[in-house]
Amino acid sequence: MNRKKHIGSGVWRVTIGFMAVLLTLSAFSACKKENPTGTGDETSPATGPSGSQETTGESSIYDIPDQVGEQDFGGEVIRIASTNREWYADEVVVPRMTGDVIDDAVFKRNKRVEERLKVSITNIPMGSGSAPQYAVPDAIRNDRQANMSSFDIAWNPVYSTIMYTSEGLLTDLLTVPNLNLSAGYWSQLFNETASIGNAQYMAAGPISLSYYRYVFVTYVNKNLLNSHDDAPDLMEVVRDGDWTLDYQYELASQYYRDVDGIDHNEQDVYGFVSSAYLNVDPYWSSCEINILTKTSDNFYEYNLSKERLINAVDKILRLYYNCDGTYLYTPDFADESGNGEQNQIAEKFASQTALMATLRLLHVEDESVRNMTDKYMILPIAKLDASQTEYYAYQHDSFTGVAIPSTVSADKHAMLGAVLEVMASESYRTVTPAYYETALKERYMDDPDSWEMLDMITGNIKMDAGVLYTKVLDSVHQKLRTIINNDKQNLVASRYSEQVAEQIRGLLDEMQDKIKALQGNPAETAA
Repeated sequence: MNRKKHIGSGVWRVTIGFMAVLLTLSAFSACKKENPTGTGDETSPATGPSGSQETTGESSIYDIPDQVGEQDFGGEVIRIASTNREWYADEVVVPRMTGDVIDDAVFKRNKRVEERLKVSITNIPMGSGSAPQYAVPDAIRNDRQANMSSFDIAWNPVYSTIMYTSEGLLTDLLTVPNLNLSAGYWSQLFNETASIGNAQYMAAGPISLSYYRYVFVTYVNKNLLNSHDDAPDLMEVVRDGDWTLDYQYELASQYYRDVDGIDHNEQDVYGFVSSAYLNVDPYWSSCEINILTKTSDNFYEYNLSKERLINAVDKILRLYYNCDGTYLYTPDFADESGNGEQNQIAEKFASQTALMATLRLLHVEDESVRNMTDKYMILPIAKLDASQTEYYAYQHDSFTGVAIPSTVSADKHAMLGAVLEVMASESYRTVTPAYYETALKERYMDDPDSWEMLDMITGNIKMDAGVLYTKVLDSVHQKLRTIINNDKQNLVASRYSEQVAEQIRGLLDEMQDKIKALQGNPAETAA
């Protein structure tokens, strides 16, 4: 049985909107923010670059043609290795049309790729147990040692793949023919964040559903909210810039209700449910706290905003542990699905006994949430304070990207570049509107206000290379989980001390020196 941490008194927890996740934005010197349009202009995300509100899969809104054309690769089998976990089951290959809008869109995408390029796409799921996300890079390493090539494309969680860049396991995608990462169907936010030096070793965007699904949001039960006579209009609170951690604390405090005579157990009604594990991570973005920033030569430097972190920790601890209306779930590491406590939070919210919950977008697809009789809406994760001008969204670092193993012969690069390019463009044309417009908006959300929030959230994603490369850097972003889980503000001083900072800088320098050597910059490495 999972240990539940109770938080009681005295105890201190695309319309075009998702084009934003894909397209160009000038880089911030620290974290990067997505451009809210599909073309790099300032057109409203509600209408798209043409002003049209069409949302069909063939709409010109989503139709950014690639330059690959039709080619004949003689029926070559394209072997894609992916993580064997339910989160990613429908991203790469769907065996047949099922009538489900998302399954059918992925199936249709793959058929178009195969027909245009005369190839055959096959998926090779890898890994088992609690950490299958490392199986793909392990297989690349084994291939290199054995001088062989078992697959052509790695389709894997970014954080558990990009960490091996300095080992030379991945091909520089900027050298691959037919691959145009500057096109609108690739994420320019990811390009800006993940590129390093004069190379880029992974790409991401609408080619994978998890790039959408893994955005964290705040779920709100509208029926529970309006059960109080003085219930606020939360949409207006957000629009006015007042949706802060302090505001969320005050709101959550008003909604605790004991339903069974046992004080603060799981069955009671709460104002806010979350966890002190994965759900801590979104505050890096929502509170605008930086870890790594880019240098002028497109490498990284450690630049943690420690004063801002301390302020955020104080507010998060107050919400988590000093709020009578908060209930936290403990991570279930034995759950091999990888969802752990996230499923428990979703089920609690779906039981209509929680006003607010922090969860990823993917949980709108849960049967329990779909079958709620109460209506719900989504809001951004609360920002640090009212002086912060923007709401920023965070993607769980397990969203998937694509890479070409360095073990693959250069003779195949032109073919694989064409496959990835056409998969990306066809995903944007087919899968994105199916998921963002039809599934998210028409199937799972029923009000224009939530659509507005969805567009705003996905149009303001912030991505930090300190999260992408975290496993190389002593799991730097996960140290915040330890602080919040232990309810100790004073842990900031030890977990992010100057001594730890020097250690992280050393690890970062070591990684970057190796990458510079891979890129042919021995003089810089020596310096």
